[in-house]
Amino acid sequence: MLNVEKAWESKLKETKRTMEEQIAKERKLAKEREEIPHLWNLNIDPALTGKIVYYIKPGCFTSVGNKRAVNPSTIELHGPSIAQEHCMIQNKNTKITIMPLNGQIRVNGMIITGQTTLKHQDRQVCKALLSLS
Repeated sequence: MLNVEKAWESKLKETKRTMEEQIAKERKLAKEREEIPHLWNLNIDPALTGKIVYYIKPGCFTSVGNKRAVNPSTIELHGPSIAQEHCMIQNKNTKITIMPLNGQIRVNGMIITGQTTLKHQDRQVCKALLSLS
C-alpha cells in the first residue's frame, strides 16, 4: 500500500511539473505576442485561426515565398498563387512595411503595387490570409 501511495505522489508531482512548464511556455508566448509584431493566419474555422504565427523580427527583412524559391523564404506559404519570391516584409524602427515582389498582395482588400506601411490589425492576403498584430 505504501508503494502505491508513493507511486501516486510521484505521478502527481510529475503532472504538476509538466503543467507548470506548459503554463510558463504559454506566458512566454503571450508576452512575445504583445511585444513583437507578428502575422497570424485567419481561417474560416475559428478554431484554426491564430494557430500559425510568424514573428517579424526588428531590423530584419522577412521574405515570403514558396518552397521553389532560389533563396529559402523566411515564411514559406503553399498554394498555386504563391510566387517563389512573393513579397518582402521589413520591421524597421517598429514600422512594418510590405513590398510585393512577384506576387499579388492585398492589404485590407486593396491590391498594393508598391511598398506599404502596415498597421495593427491590417489584413494581408497572399492567397493565404494573414493578419498583423
